Amino acid sequence: MLKARLLTSTQNLRLARACAGVLGVVIALLAPAFGQSDQDFTVSMAPFPPPASLLPGGTAAAAITVSPQGSFSGTIDLTCQATPQPAGFPSCQVSPSSLTLPNEAATATVTTTGSTPSGQYAFVVTGTSGTSTATSAPDYLTVLSVAPNFTISVTQQVEPNAVHAGSGGQGIVSLTPNGGYSGNVTLSCATVIPLVSSPPTCSFSYPPNMTSLPVPGPPSTVSINTIGPNNLPPSARAWRAPEFWMPVVALAGVGVASSRRSRRALCLLALVVLAGSILLAPACGHSNVYTTSETSNNNLITPKNSYTFTVTGVDDNGVVPSNTGTSAPTVTLTVN
Repeated sequence: MLKARLLTSTQNLRLARACAGVLGVVIALLAPAFGQSDQDFTVSMAPFPPPASLLPGGTAAAAITVSPQGSFSGTIDLTCQATPQPAGFPSCQVSPSSLTLPNEAATATVTTTGSTPSGQYAFVVTGTSGTSTATSAPDYLTVLSVAPNFTISVTQQVEPNAVHAGSGGQGIVSLTPNGGYSGNVTLSCATVIPLVSSPPTCSFSYPPNMTSLPVPGPPSTVSINTIGPNNLPPSARAWRAPEFWMPVVALAGVGVASSRRSRRALCLLALVVLAGSILLAPACGHSNVYTTSETSNNNLITPKNSYTFTVTGVDDNGVVPSNTGTSAPTVTLTVN
């Protein structure tokens, strides 16, 4: 009888253990579901485009997806935060900042500045709707380390952009510091296309009493000027026709004549020559002064064409802009 009782107890113990095991499995299976009962949606963030790195001053974007759980519907507010957050840390903005399901698409845009420290940053997007909150897994982006420098940009092209020879135009050039750069930059036009004997010339404005542009600082005005009939050197504008200098010679002879009769004769001759010069001047006007076509042949007037200047600069320590070569800024002026 004792043996029967022991057998029954052993069977009951085994049954209890089996029940406890089954109950543990059931609890383990149901625990995630119970843990997510308050999560009405999920938020995920796609990786940043390869190589997932930026130079200071650059931007990058990643897609955000919000997925409803069950029958959830409603408006979700989205925010993005970077970690770590030193001085100058990248900013992260979500657009649109709120959405209503089933509209599930948004974009996170990361923006860095010239003072953003180099290193790896983690970006997390959080969605909030009432009491429900969901957070994406971290998305990583590296800000590269670069030597401090600057970029040149043309913020306003030359106006007017088409002129006659002898006129010009003006544009605006701005300098942007990168990597905490500061200094004084001397601007210049590195090249002009096409190459001609009398091309336009360019010059830049600087603050009062300065011969270079401080960075950070105000923009500079670039002036493009051409050579025309009205701004030729005096030697090029001088008359060269005989009817101009012959009366002068005749009148000069009056002053050196030895007798009164000779002076009267030379004076009469000078008056006749001067009168003839005045009468003949309209017909001979083409030979009196340099015209546009003549001075073009003599390489004095800027020929008609469209001229493109490449803008560059250098600071006191020899630092040049980061945008050079094919990415260098240009200004253009057309001579009609």
